[in-house]
Amino acid sequence: MERKIAMTLIMLGVALTMWISLASADEEIELYVRTDKASYGYGEEGTLFVTVWNNGGAVTLKNIEVKFPWERPHLWNYTTFDIEEAIGKTQETYEIPFNVPSESRNVWDNSIAQVTLNYEDTDEISKTEGTTIPINIAVPVFEENVTPIYYLTAVLTTAVIIALIELYFVWKRLGKLTSTPATV
Repeated sequence: MERKIAMTLIMLGVALTMWISLASADEEIELYVRTDKASYGYGEEGTLFVTVWNNGGAVTLKNIEVKFPWERPHLWNYTTFDIEEAIGKTQETYEIPFNVPSESRNVWDNSIAQVTLNYEDTDEISKTEGTTIPINIAVPVFEENVTPIYYLTAVLTTAVIIALIELYFVWKRLGKLTSTPATV
């Protein structure tokens, strides 16, 4: 009986050790992306900040490819940012400038930019790491002439006030109203 318990504990210990090592295994490269502003207007310039976090051994970063969503359907606006830099276990941030088109083409499927990092590990095997980020475009608001609505509101408010004053004077002239006796 003790042997079965000991064997079970050993098997649980080995399984737990394997599970912990798999659960805590870090990816070699992590990619974090942010923009310099929350939203952009048509024709504005922006900056994409791409942070490469290397948790593993030495790697050689090749380039960062960004596909922006503001071109005709199925034709993305590609931007390639060349790096060619060897990094160890560290974190590097790269700034990638971009321009939002000056007019709406009404063909954007979404406003998601796709970011892909191309790199090589120590065995010179090409690898990629990718992520996406929304690029929010502020929709312009057209100024309509709302002045007539303001005038109409003022006229209506004035008319209601005059009607209430008129009703007050009518009630005063008639005297206090009394209820009529109930007829059976």
